[in-house]
Amino acid sequence: MRLFVAVLLLIIGTLELRADAGEPLRYVVGGTWQGRRVDSPSDTSRRLIIYPRPAWDASSSTLAVFDAKQRTFVECAQTLNVLDAAFFHVGILVVHRRDADILLRLLTADGTKTIVDDVRLSRVQGTAGHVAVRMEVSENGTRALVLVGDALYAVTGTAEDASYDMIHAVRISFTSQLIEQGVFAAGFVSSHRGQGVVFAYRLGPVAFLARTDSTMRIVSSHMVPMAEVSRMEQVGSSVILYSSLAEASGCVLTVLDLDNESVLTRSLTVDESRVTAFQRDGARMLAVLTTRSGRPEIVCMPLALSLERMPAGTVIPGDYGSPRMLRAFGDTIVAIFSGGIALVRSTGEILARNTLSTAVPERAELRGADNELLIRSPSFSISLQKINQPLWFVSRSWDALLRTVIPALFVISLGALFFVYRRQRRFLEAIIDTPGAGIVVFIDVNGRLVRVNDRAASLLRITTDVPMGRMFESYMSQPGLEQLRQFIDRVRHSRESHTDRITMSRADETKEYMISSTPILGTLGSSRGMLFSGIDITETLEQRRLVNWAQLAHDMQTNLSTIRLNAEQFRGVDGTGDDERRRRILFQVGVLIDRVRDLLGVARSDVFQRTTVHSAELCTEVRHEFDPAMFPHVTFSMKLRGTLMQADRMKLSRAVRNAVENAIKALRNQPGTVEISTWFDRSNVFISVSDTGVGMDPETMANMMKPYFSTSNDGSGHGIGTMIMHHVTKLHGGTIRVTSEPGRGTQVVFRIPHGMEPKDKIRSLAAEQVS
Repeated sequence: MRLFVAVLLLIIGTLELRADAGEPLRYVVGGTWQGRRVDSPSDTSRRLIIYPRPAWDASSSTLAVFDAKQRTFVECAQTLNVLDAAFFHVGILVVHRRDADILLRLLTADGTKTIVDDVRLSRVQGTAGHVAVRMEVSENGTRALVLVGDALYAVTGTAEDASYDMIHAVRISFTSQLIEQGVFAAGFVSSHRGQGVVFAYRLGPVAFLARTDSTMRIVSSHMVPMAEVSRMEQVGSSVILYSSLAEASGCVLTVLDLDNESVLTRSLTVDESRVTAFQRDGARMLAVLTTRSGRPEIVCMPLALSLERMPAGTVIPGDYGSPRMLRAFGDTIVAIFSGGIALVRSTGEILARNTLSTAVPERAELRGADNELLIRSPSFSISLQKINQPLWFVSRSWDALLRTVIPALFVISLGALFFVYRRQRRFLEAIIDTPGAGIVVFIDVNGRLVRVNDRAASLLRITTDVPMGRMFESYMSQPGLEQLRQFIDRVRHSRESHTDRITMSRADETKEYMISSTPILGTLGSSRGMLFSGIDITETLEQRRLVNWAQLAHDMQTNLSTIRLNAEQFRGVDGTGDDERRRRILFQVGVLIDRVRDLLGVARSDVFQRTTVHSAELCTEVRHEFDPAMFPHVTFSMKLRGTLMQADRMKLSRAVRNAVENAIKALRNQPGTVEISTWFDRSNVFISVSDTGVGMDPETMANMMKPYFSTSNDGSGHGIGTMIMHHVTKLHGGTIRVTSEPGRGTQVVFRIPHGMEPKDKIRSLAAEQVS
């Protein structure tokens, strides 16, 4: 199958190369000449090459006969300064200059001999300077128009005996006639009235277009625009004079009808070299080479219509340089550019378009034949040979395939890829936006953070003002995210999934996450990035630990109950000292049992029972739980400005009690003060526990509220007290503020919303004022 496809592509490529540009015709450069080429109307193999004589070499040849069959050049009239030449009668009519005289000479067809020696045509002023000479020969080859400067002459040749040898025996005589001065365009024309000449000439400040009959008598004259550059051509029974505007862009067309001598004038905004006329189905048409949106376009339209707004034409694809000229041969329009050529039918079909390796000069002429186009100027000529392309439709079909089928397949493929991409994107967005999905972060293959869900945005402190698309490290530079940043950096280049447990902290809260990485592949299998998802397992782990502590507390409760029962039955000998010790033992056992029950309650449920509590009474009760005999080094200070509040008495007492215990531990058995104070405002009740102990450094303060964090080195602390303080405060909807300074002490302030109704608040305030 692969071999078949390869052979098919090879065949198509070969046909494509042979078909070239996908047009029916192709033109290639057949030859170039450093002079003006003139063809014989009767023998297409014989051509004249007229060379301009350089000023520094008066002896160089200026005329040669080129035999296309033999591929030979024969230089002739080497001593003559040939200005123009053409095939005339049975020989070559040469116009040359000798000093101030403009002379005519007739040479044989091969240019080797002279048939008629020099006949003076005119005389110019002075012997120096260039004289422009152009000659045109009639179709039968017996008459010629010679334009010397602006003087137009008619030359007629008469053969005395045409039955002899054309080279040696025929005697031809010349007659010349000055037709008009100031002529700037002229040519032979023919109509049903016969042959004649049409020429344009200046007469003072105006110009005229005149027509003569076969005897060179002027039969009509019409005023035309004055122009420095103009040309004239016959289309059917009309002669069209193209006149360029001297001080404006564009040209004027003067159409002379040879049948009824009527004149039609049209103006265009393009140069006269890019306008041509032709006949189609008996109607006079006009072709214009214009440029729209930077692309060349050939527009064909009836000459009788208004030319102010041109209709759409045929766009020439490709880049062929700046436009040079436009000519028509029948209904085929030929556009010449500085670096290419294009042929278009008047119906809009492109017949050929090719680049040329030889630059085309400006103000050149174009002559056409069956299989050749000739572009010529006074100093340069180019022959373009026509080549038929029988396989042009292959390239055209291939071009159409490239323009339609392949783009359609490409669009379908893009649609399919877009569908798959959108489906994958929706799936990814669904994963990111799924409620309860934990934190979700998507990082592309370059390490840029592209998408996060709300929980991840909150954790990374990404607000709506923070733009996405930066490197992920810039979003994870704050403390507490080091492990997440390290995990992402370690696995983001992998194409496999990874899972790890990390710890992240924010403010005074530390949580543990189970982080997983999932590679995201694109539609074509390339890596798009990595999806990171994390589940908060802090509560699960904490619950497991609390369950273990609850089991231990249950066992302790049983042991404490036994101690309490035995202590109650204990009786001393003298009664006084033993009773006091028994009372203290029972009080401390009761305190321990309350603590164990509190721990059980925290482990079992977050539901608490709100009751009306006076903050000062609660602080007093906590103070009395600490026996001065057991803490003789501690001085307790009470500053109470309490109020009523709605709180869980047992849990809140437990939280304050833990704060007092931590304060006593901070004294390190050294004399110090523990102050318990309370105050309130309109919304909250504040309970403060401060000490004059060792204080804490910033690192210890940052870790203080983490579960199970303890600074005890002897195993007496497990971090449960601090955890309960945080847990109870959170249940009440409050906060804890800790301030500390090493060597100065620590203050822990509980902020608890009072939870009172407005009327109860008024009563509470009134009661405080009365008290």
